Amino acid sequence: MSSKAQIHADSLLQKLKNRLGAAVAVAKAFDTDFQPLITIGPGTAGSNSAILKIAAEVSLFKNAIGLAQEVYTPHRLQIAFEDVSATAGVVNRTLTEATKAKIMADALNQGFAVDVYVLANGTAPTAANLATAVAAAAGPTATLPPDIFNPLTNQQ
Repeated sequence: MSSKAQIHADSLLQKLKNRLGAAVAVAKAFDTDFQPLITIGPGTAGSNSAILKIAAEVSLFKNAIGLAQEVYTPHRLQIAFEDVSATAGVVNRTLTEATKAKIMADALNQGFAVDVYVLANGTAPTAANLATAVAAAAGPTATLPPDIFNPLTNQQ
């Protein structure tokens, strides 16, 4: 975990608490790799929930003295939502589009590169299910760069 990820997590947590209000529980935790997680809602299948993970980009190269190269690219925010049910007559209590828009607005305003993962209906947005979605060969449902004109040096 980087200190920058921690600062971004605290800032995003406060923004989401202010934007979503007391009606939706927003909390911070840590993943097994010590990256900050922000949970929205109870985190159960069929509920008004999402999970956000903040992580620095990994360094792929070495510098002149053989150490990991400094990475100045934006931090990556991975967001997992549960998909709505396609079955007719089923009442969807998953995250509303308005709440998703509020989350995305705050995420993009922070300067993150955002990966959105839409989990199958009935799959709770938890850290374990997010890790499974990230590891899947299909990749994210959508990827949003923080700055379309200068995507690699934003946030410096």
